[in-house]
Amino acid sequence: ILFAGGDTRFLQYAFDKLSLPGVTSEAGVASSSLGELPAVRLQYDPARTKLKRLLGQYWRSIDPTAAAGSFGDAGPNVIWASEADRPIAETSRRRLGFSGLFYDPKAQTRRAIATQIADAAGAKFTAAPEEEQHWAASHAEEFAKLDKATGRAKWFEKTYKPYKTDACENRTHRLSGSLDVCYSVDGMEQPYVRFS
Repeated sequence: ILFAGGDTRFLQYAFDKLSLPGVTSEAGVASSSLGELPAVRLQYDPARTKLKRLLGQYWRSIDPTAAAGSFGDAGPNVIWASEADRPIAETSRRRLGFSGLFYDPKAQTRRAIATQIADAAGAKFTAAPEEEQHWAASHAEEFAKLDKATGRAKWFEKTYKPYKTDACENRTHRLSGSLDVCYSVDGMEQPYVRFS
């Protein structure tokens, strides 16, 4: 599966820090009908790591509502999924959209999820040189400065701040009818959001 979400130094680090069994990451460029985009290719063993866990980490590593790029990076956020993985990715995106994370109670609006899901068969991946792989691990100080300078750290803290289960009571908005559910976005243990 391929993920595009801006600067691969940040995206690859997000997956690497999980240290999930059977998961390897490789930074590079994905070429498709959407153009050439910086991307991270993940290879994973579904018997050891669920795709929804990887998708949960991806959502926590980008601004999924940014259609033309976020944090100063140009280009859309894209998931290139296989035919088997696509329904899982689409369900994850749909659940993220209804999670309440991007709901503005003052304006009573919800920002739409702009991340695209495309066919992996239509993308060609070219790996970056070895010295560009796992960049954050060997450039920790510079990586921390970049993280702060781009505004990522502040945005993620504000948007994805962990909520306890009882926070469901405090983050409600009406979607339709009698829907009254509390669940987590795929792969994320938190936040939980109540729909009523």
